[in-house]
Amino acid sequence: ATVNLGGTFGQIVGPPEIQAVAQVVFTASALPGVTGVTFELMGQPVQVPVTSGALVPVATTAQFAALAP
Repeated sequence: ATVNLGGTFGQIVGPPEIQAVAQVVFTASALPGVTGVTFELMGQPVQVPVTSGALVPVATTAQFAALAP
């Protein structure tokens, strides 16, 4: 799934950014057939941080296991 975000999402940094990305990934991954999430910021592809601190082009729930609901 691809999630296109805008507004102030691009201004979030640090742990709050990781938590926000995790929330979107867990929500999107609850839909049938979604195994990973790519992010766009105002239509442009962006990499997102995962709990390890790495930036990834596709985020999965496994990368956020410590933040699982």
